[in-house]
Amino acid sequence: NTFPPPREDLLASIRRVATCANRASQTVKLELQTIGETSIEAQDVGFGCAAREDMEFVSYNGESMNIGFKHELLCDLLAAMGADEVTVSFGNNRQAALITCSDETCKSLIMPVAIQ
Repeated sequence: NTFPPPREDLLASIRRVATCANRASQTVKLELQTIGETSIEAQDVGFGCAAREDMEFVSYNGESMNIGFKHELLCDLLAAMGADEVTVSFGNNRQAALITCSDETCKSLIMPVAIQ
């Protein structure tokens, strides 16, 4: 399962949505749909804050899934990559995701976090 988004667009979406993430868990959730919208969301129930953004710039190949990541780690990783586009690959929502630059000069792993 992969999706190749433009790095800067993905990073900007994560940063915008992360403003509503729970401060303790720092989790953002990616909703990846085989058919339909792909989106990113975050919420902090304690403060009654939530944000959701559709990622129209993402193309996704794979089975529908929801997967969560700590937004600070994901942002740091994406910011450090120099390519214009990245490919994110995962087997399922419990295995590490592989993020690869479009020119394959850099690769990185990030572990997902449990989401409700």
